[in-house]
Amino acid sequence: MEINSLSADDIASRLRELSERAAALQSRVQSGSVIDGLGAVARLAPSVGVGNGVSRPEPSLDFQSVLKDAIKGVSDAQSTAQSKAQAYQLGDDKVSLEEVMISMQRASLAMQGMVQVRNRLVEAYREVMNMQV
Repeated sequence: MEINSLSADDIASRLRELSERAAALQSRVQSGSVIDGLGAVARLAPSVGVGNGVSRPEPSLDFQSVLKDAIKGVSDAQSTAQSKAQAYQLGDDKVSLEEVMISMQRASLAMQGMVQVRNRLVEAYREVMNMQV
């Protein structure tokens, strides 16, 4: 399913789900079960050489493509909102004020969600960098 076909509620619920998963992973890492946390990260990573040349099979869904698609979706939502606002300002009869406001709210919600994901990623990165081996 492409992110463009999702409604604002779907995006918000998926971002909440992602946030809950990140919090659960963070609590497992903090509680000392680092092995489980690293296993979850390894499942997200593309095929990586392990020890004696054995490589893991590539997962069907990798983090990079999910993040790229999400960023593209936010960008598309913002450009759609901008084009609708511009069309309304130019007096296009096909674009109503309600459509403009809804598209602007969708773009705003998508951007806020992306900022929250970014904040969580930065927080997780800092925590991993501060771990002692």
